[in-house]
Amino acid sequence: VLKYAACIGNRFDLQVLAKLCAIPAKEAMEKLKTALNEGLIEPLLDVEDYAHFSQNEFQCVYYMFSHDRIHQAIYSLADNEERGKTHLKIGHLLLAEASGKQLSEGLFDIVTHWNLGRQHISNSEDMHKLIELNLQAGKKAHASAAFESAYHYFKSGLDALPDNRWNDFYKLTLEMHVAAVESAYLNFDFTYMEELASVLLREAKTL
Repeated sequence: VLKYAACIGNRFDLQVLAKLCAIPAKEAMEKLKTALNEGLIEPLLDVEDYAHFSQNEFQCVYYMFSHDRIHQAIYSLADNEERGKTHLKIGHLLLAEASGKQLSEGLFDIVTHWNLGRQHISNSEDMHKLIELNLQAGKKAHASAAFESAYHYFKSGLDALPDNRWNDFYKLTLEMHVAAVESAYLNFDFTYMEELASVLLREAKTL
């Protein structure tokens, strides 16, 4: 349970943890008792009276690891494959539960989990979603003048594009390249900018 929690992050949501473990939220809370008593984690709210919680109240329960090194140590207990699969599962859960304002607020967390689980994506629909999420995150970071972060998201999206990108995903590929060219320029990576621009000029169907 703690390994799943560590994959969620230094701060984790009880409901998401319970869904990862495929158990009720109350049972997940019980399983965290030992870690809580030993000081490995701490609640962000007083949860002493959880026996009387309604299902809606469990949605407001969050914990955090008591120290970054505790979080890192528990995270390291899982191997790379287990962590990657868990991150992808978390990304799916967070995306399924988010909409509108929630999606905008949690976009960076969602994209991070999808990117960390990328090697375990096995279908084109999920890969397409991964690329779209990176494009959205890059645009959001760019709008906040976080140009380095935006560049990271755009490059992650470009790397995930399939070989047949310009035929089967023309619109998405075009938009990702245009955004990445500007982002490379703003991050002073002029060599990559020129490389992307030449591809863009060659493949774009219109001026």
